[in-house]
Amino acid sequence: MFPTLWPLVQSLGGDRTVHGYTVGSFSFGRALASPCIGRWSGKHGYKATLGICSLVICLGGFVYATARNLPMLIAGQILIGIGSGSLGVTRAYVAELSSPASRTVLLAYLTAVQYCGFTCTPFIGAILTYIFGGGYTIANLVEVDKFNAPGYFTSLWAISNAILLFVAFREPAHSLARIEAHKLGLPLPESPKKQPKAAAKPASPLEGFDIDSEGEEGCFESEEPVLASLLFLNVATKGSIACFETLGAMFAFAVFSMSIPSAGQLFAGCGAAGVVSLLFFRPLCNVFDEVQLILGGILVMVVSCLTVASLHSTTPIYFFYGAVALMYAIGYPIGHTAVIGVFSKVAEGKSQGTLLSWFGTAGSLARILFPMFSGYVAQTLGFSALFTFIGAFLIATLAAVMYGRKCLRRHMRKKGG
Repeated sequence: MFPTLWPLVQSLGGDRTVHGYTVGSFSFGRALASPCIGRWSGKHGYKATLGICSLVICLGGFVYATARNLPMLIAGQILIGIGSGSLGVTRAYVAELSSPASRTVLLAYLTAVQYCGFTCTPFIGAILTYIFGGGYTIANLVEVDKFNAPGYFTSLWAISNAILLFVAFREPAHSLARIEAHKLGLPLPESPKKQPKAAAKPASPLEGFDIDSEGEEGCFESEEPVLASLLFLNVATKGSIACFETLGAMFAFAVFSMSIPSAGQLFAGCGAAGVVSLLFFRPLCNVFDEVQLILGGILVMVVSCLTVASLHSTTPIYFFYGAVALMYAIGYPIGHTAVIGVFSKVAEGKSQGTLLSWFGTAGSLARILFPMFSGYVAQTLGFSALFTFIGAFLIATLAAVMYGRKCLRRHMRKKGG
């Protein structure tokens, strides 16, 4: 939907601000549903939860495809967002079946699949635009064009997922125990604690540069403030990528006169490179720890934002290509995935489904507020002011992580990470 959403909003009479609301409505639905879906998964299991969510996405895609006005388009986005509230549930599934030592790498592999869906599907959108750009009528019943084809594709994909879940997915033993406890009216057992592996993790070559074995007297003893700070990191990274999702293609259209297929191919190609980065997360974790990966990822995101802020119509377009690659292929996938890993490790022994669903809600709120803000700023002050502000915000976030890095590491060590 990404490459054609802005032209679709325009065709229905919307401006950049309305476009921001339309993008944000997806995250509104996900933020609304994520905590409820997380609790539901604890009572009714993963199969039922993920299957029902897939059916809701199918319905949302159909509403999107048949939208004839902006309220209906936004309603379709909200329904797709509600169905996508299962993101925290999938992460909880991986977290509960992994040890703290291997969790970040396994979550990176899961994120690679999810990130492929979020960033590589613009390439599918570009293909659908090429195929259905002139419009087609299928079986003299359904009219398919470049605007509604992504909605129909989403519906077909979601119903296929639902069928696979109900046919092939097997519920884990600890999840079956929770389902049985819920049926009997007994307290639900907590997520199983995984014992750390006996073998110690190889020391990072950078430990001499960043020693944190002392000076922890200012660190929080309780996990709650640390989890809250990680939620803020989630908001910062999610919000920044949301601005690119909202206005990246619009910037390419306005400043460099890129076509819809070209913009889709650019963002999808960089997203595919980000998937490759995540697949190589294990070697990265052998060299750097999660905190260093967070710091490095945010730094790359800063460079990307400030590069876009400096571009104008006479600048070679390759600088824009490079900025998008830094954000989508390196900065966001690595930095944000490391945040997920640290959050799950600090939450070890607690209800992973509930906490990771709240983590997803925080990210969804960022995807609501940042697109609304970015659309307004771009409309009133221009693209340069917007990306400069995002870069400054990320610099402040980087400084906060640098200040609290020892506390993060201490709590990770306490949980065997």
